[in-house]
Amino acid sequence: MIDHMKINRYRLKNDFKAWEHCPIPIRTGGSYICPGSVYYMGQELTGDIWLYICFPAKNEDWNDFDYVEVLDDAFCQPYIPFYNYLVNGGECFEFLKVVIMAYNAAMDSLDFLERIEE
Repeated sequence: MIDHMKINRYRLKNDFKAWEHCPIPIRTGGSYICPGSVYYMGQELTGDIWLYICFPAKNEDWNDFDYVEVLDDAFCQPYIPFYNYLVNGGECFEFLKVVIMAYNAAMDSLDFLERIEE
């Protein structure tokens, strides 16, 4: 077991404009992942675990908890160990460590996000 692994937190940069960063427009009135969103983007993290980032109409409404989804695509539901660890901490098992490292790397690579230093 790995004792601890940090899940980084993020916010949108002030000059972010969703349509300039090539996310996919939501044409059906909202995302099933983040209701009320107008754009989204997806990226595979590892195996069947995907990262989806949704964007509401107003940037000031965005946060990295309500508009970011780490989804277990095999079961079409949130990857619960990620969220349990984010909220409650605890022990980090090997696959969760891989998911967290992939999540942090993916989020760090997006030029429209900045990491919140805690």
